[in-house]
Parts: sequence; structure tokens; C-alpha cells
Amino acid sequence: MTGLLGHLAVLLALILAITGAVLSYRAGRQRDERLAAIGRRCAVGVLVLVAAAVLLMEVALVGHDFSVRYVADEGSRETPLYYTIISLWGALEGSILFWGFLLSLYTVAFLRFTRRLDDLMPYATAILLGISSFFLFVIAFPGDPFAPVRPVPADGNGPNVLLQNNPMMGIHPPLLYLGYVGLAVPYAIAMAALIRGGPETDTLRLIRRWSLVPWTFLSLGIIGGMWWAYAVLGWGGYWSWDAVENASLMPWLVTTAFLHSLQVQERRRMLKTWTISLIIAAFLFSVLGTFLTRSGVIASVHSFTQSSIGPIFLVFFAVVLVGSLGLVFARGHELGAPAALDGTICRETAFLFNNLLLVAITFTVLLGTIFPLIAEALQGAQLSVGAPYFNHVAVPIGFALLFLMGVGPALPWGVARLEDLQYRLLPAVAVGVAVVLMLLLIGVRGIGALVTFGAAAFVLTVTLGRILEDVRARRRSTGEGPVAGAGHLFAANPRRYGGYLVHLGVLLVVVGIAASQVYQVRADALLKPGQSMLVDGYTIRYDGFRPQPQSNRMVLGAQVSAFRGGRMLGTFTPSLNVYPGQAEPVVTPAVREEPFDLVAGLFSGRNPLPDLAPLFQGRNPFEDLYFVLQGVDAHMKHPATSPATIQVFVNPMVGFIWLGGIIIGLGGITALLPAARRRRVPAEAAQPTLLAEEVTA
Repeated sequence: MTGLLGHLAVLLALILAITGAVLSYRAGRQRDERLAAIGRRCAVGVLVLVAAAVLLMEVALVGHDFSVRYVADEGSRETPLYYTIISLWGALEGSILFWGFLLSLYTVAFLRFTRRLDDLMPYATAILLGISSFFLFVIAFPGDPFAPVRPVPADGNGPNVLLQNNPMMGIHPPLLYLGYVGLAVPYAIAMAALIRGGPETDTLRLIRRWSLVPWTFLSLGIIGGMWWAYAVLGWGGYWSWDAVENASLMPWLVTTAFLHSLQVQERRRMLKTWTISLIIAAFLFSVLGTFLTRSGVIASVHSFTQSSIGPIFLVFFAVVLVGSLGLVFARGHELGAPAALDGTICRETAFLFNNLLLVAITFTVLLGTIFPLIAEALQGAQLSVGAPYFNHVAVPIGFALLFLMGVGPALPWGVARLEDLQYRLLPAVAVGVAVVLMLLLIGVRGIGALVTFGAAAFVLTVTLGRILEDVRARRRSTGEGPVAGAGHLFAANPRRYGGYLVHLGVLLVVVGIAASQVYQVRADALLKPGQSMLVDGYTIRYDGFRPQPQSNRMVLGAQVSAFRGGRMLGTFTPSLNVYPGQAEPVVTPAVREEPFDLVAGLFSGRNPLPDLAPLFQGRNPFEDLYFVLQGVDAHMKHPATSPATIQVFVNPMVGFIWLGGIIIGLGGITALLPAARRRRVPAEAAQPTLLAEEVTA
């Protein structure tokens, strides 16, 4: 009964979505507010019906209704309740249902919170409901999660073991889906503007706001996925250029390019065609990412399903591509740029190069991702593109982007004066060089990491310098103190300072990646209880092995103690988790994470300040200890005496990646906040309140 009701809800939602799309389009053509209102009600009805279908699926999962095919495939009586609930998005059919729910939720939120541009709204509603119609068709027919099972099995297969091995499964996929799905909204606004005649400045600002929401979710989802890979897969890394990792990175890169390009369009009325094309490409990459993730056409640690819906997604991708390009070409005469570059060295040029580099790395990643598919289709040969290809391309482009992050904010709009550039850039260059020289003097080596650290210091100096200039300008204008002035500046322009926060977060991520890649140390040894191994100044002692049965698995855990300089750092339990019906155990590492453990130490009475002594020995004080149980002889009568093979990684500054991701998310949220109203300047103020860049201009 649950399956029948769920399928009926999806069918009704499909009919309502198609009806709403048609009526909304007619409302836009005829400027009929009555039809537009009906279209909006259809969107609300679609949300209610899809939410009901999701609720029914959850009832079936929690109630172990194995007459529903998705529950029989992904549910199990032994699976803990938390993993049973979140298994909704653990496989193809459930994840597409979840996608449809989020898309209907985004559609209603867009209609609820967007009250302007009445002539554009019916077209945007029609496009969003049209996209919903496609996904609801997939849910109702080829990817029906409510399909019945005959005969009804006594128990289900349970979710993939990797998806029930860490609680992050409940956070990482929804964040990514909120990013993927949310890109449909700015795409719909852009297409509606082209249908209407061409995007105006207000339309582009609306697109920016609705692009920043999914961009923030994508940022958090990508960083969360990196942490999940680091904490679950037991290989000591966090990014392997896996095809599905690339699928999440590509729309993020293109949306980042769009957000930068939009600033040029708003300031100088340039790059309108380019800007619209970028948001179209971002949505196309989100569709492509869904195809790669859920079609089963690629071999990936993230691909948990094999499905026949791949051709359907390709047809949808082709329709969106052809239709979007057709509209862009049809409105090309209305997308021309009335302004041109005033000089070679200016902020517009920096943004243009930023865009070109982001697009270049996107298509490089795209080529490396789909090349094995093309080779197999044309020659029947199964090829793979490894990390060296991506690193050889991404690293130099990444350095160039890092450099532009510092140069761009220092350049004025229009023509730059040489004395202004010297004032803004030379101190930052000096700081970057000084950082590199200091690290060399204390014994730090590795040319790639040193250049990254120097460039990061350069960008940090420029960014903080720009903020200080703004605060000084505010103080001269209003007489406020530095703290009050900074607070009022942030409140008056959250978009600007949210962007600065994002840049600071990116710096932490880049520094963490460079340090952990260049200076990682690893070692392994077969140890008996009580034996120790030395790894990069740490003493690692194996204390014994203990099996621990749980409801859905057997946890084979090894007790490991870590010491440095005679001081005990803690006891850790890397494990091998054995699931019923799974031939190979799932490796689950144990990690001592810095700098987060420093904060935890504050609550346990430990000194929260880092020990900086290793820095003057050419080592990094912020480093993770990462333990992996590679194997254990668990067949002995006395498991406490079982020998075990322990692998240890020393990963410097990996915690900076997670900290940077949090700051990026905060920056994205800050940039979404509405600007505070301008308050009156005191009568005794000498001049109006201006940002530093406006004073310079």
C-alpha cells in the first residue's frame, strides 16, 4: 500500500508540474496574472506531493516494508535507524526522488522570496517546473523507487557498507544535492530573461543571489566530502581526482567564474554574453554530474549503482544545451557590451584572466573525466586518466589563480596608476618573500610548498591591507573607533567582506593542501602487543587487539598509543569493520586532528596553545597523526596477543583544509546577508563615508 500511494503521489506531481509549466509559459506570453497565479499554485502542489512521496518512502524504510523494491534493495533489519533514514539518498532511485523534492522546494522558495520582476517570474516558473517534470518522469517510470517486489523477501540487502560506515553520509550528500539542484534557479532566471528579451542589471543581481546559495552549499559539500574520504577510506588522503569528485568540482569552478564575471558586468556593463553563458554552463555541469554519479557509466568509489537511465539524462542534457545556446544566439544583439577596457592593467583585466583560468581548469578536468568514456566508445579500450594528468594541469593554473587573488583586489576599476600599484603591491610582495626566506632559514624545503606559502602570504597581506584601508577611510569620515568602524563596514557591504572571508578560507585550504601533499610522512610495521615503531619523531605503540560485535557489523579494533618527546598524546583505535555478506572488511582509520584537538584540549584541561618548538626544527606544529589497521591475525584463541600491521601517516596542516572550508561557508553566508541601511553621517564629519578604493579612484 505504501508503494502504491508513493507512486500515485509522484504521478500526480508529474501531471501538476507539466500543467504548471504550460500555464506559466502562457502567462508570460499573454501577461495573464490569473494564469501565473495558477502556475504558482501548481508549484506548491508539486512540493506537497513530492514531500508526501519522500515521507512515504521514509515510512517504508523505517518500517522495513520489503514489498517496495527500493527498501528491499537498500534496507535491512540490521541497519541502524540513522543509516536506514539517510539511505533515502544512498542509491539511484531514492537520490533522484530526493533531488525532485529539493528542486520543488527551491522552486517554491524562489517564488516566495522573489517579489520583483513580475514579467520574468512566469517564464522562470515554467522552466523550473519543466525541469521538475523531467525528474518526476524519471522517478515515475525508469527510476521508480516504489516499484513492487514479488515475492516479498524476509529481509533486504542493506545499504552499501561504505555508506553506513560514517555519520557524514547524512551531511555530505545533502549538501552536494543542495548545490547541484540549486543551480537550476539561476539558470531558470537567465533563460527567462532571454525569453523576455535580455537580462537587465536587476536580473543579473537576482541571478547572483540565487547562484551564491548553491555555490555555498557546493563549497561545504566538497570540503565535507574531502573530510569524509580522509576519515573513512583509510588511504591518508582526501582528494584523488575521482570522476565523481570532478563532477562536483566542475560546476563549482564555473559558478565561481560567474560570480567574478558578474562584478565586471555590474561595474562596467561588460561581458554580459559571457556571464550568461557561465551560469548556463554551471547548470549543465550539474546535470552532467548527476549523470556521472548515478548512471553507473564510470568506475568510481562513489558510484554505487548501475542503471539504464544514462541515455535519458544524456537526452535531457542535449535538449538543455541546444535550447540554451539557441536562446543565447537569438538574443545576441541584446547582449552586446557597451563598455570596453580602459587599460591593460586594471581590475577588469584581472577578473577576465581569473575567468579564463577557471574555465580552462574546468574543461581540463572535464576532458580527463570523460576521456575514458570516449576512448571506450570509439576504440573499445578501457583507459584511465590518473592524478598526474590533473596535477600537472591544475597546479600551475592554481598558482596563477592564487596570484590573481592578491593582484585583483589591489587594482582599481578603470586605469591603474603606477604609484597606486607600488603602494598596494610592494609591501605584500616583501611579506611573501620574507616568509619564504624565513622558512628556508629554519630548514623548510620543497619548492612547490614554499612558493605556495609565499604566495599565500602575499594574498593575505593584500586582503588585510584592503580591509584596513577601508576601516581607516571610515574612521576619517565618521570619527568612529576601529572596531565600530569595521563592524559598520561589514554591515554596510556584506557582499564585499563576505568575498574577503571566502578568499581567506581559500588561502587556508591551499596552504593545507600544499603542506600535506609535500611533507606527508608514512610508515608501517607488523607489531606484537607492547612493541613500538618510530615515525618522524613520534613513538607509536601497539597495545593489543579487541573484537567488538555490533548490530550490523563486527568491529576489529587495534589499540594504539602515541608519544612525542616522552609525552603521551592519546590512545587511538583504528579498525577493520566486517559486514555480513561483504568479502572485504572496511578500513576505518583513527585520526588525531590538529588544530581542532587544540580546541578540544581547552575543555579537558590541556594547554590549548600549540607547541611551536617543532617549527624551529624545520617541522610543522600543526599535523595530524593518522592510523590505519592494515591487517590483524584475528583467528588466534587469544585476540589480545594478536599481532597487527599498523600504518601511520603524519599529515601536516590537513586541519587547515577543514577550517578553510568552514570560513568559505561563512563567507558565502555573509555575502548573502542584506546590506544595512546607511546611517546618517554626523554633522561634524569632514567628508562622506567612502570605501578605500573609492577614495583612491
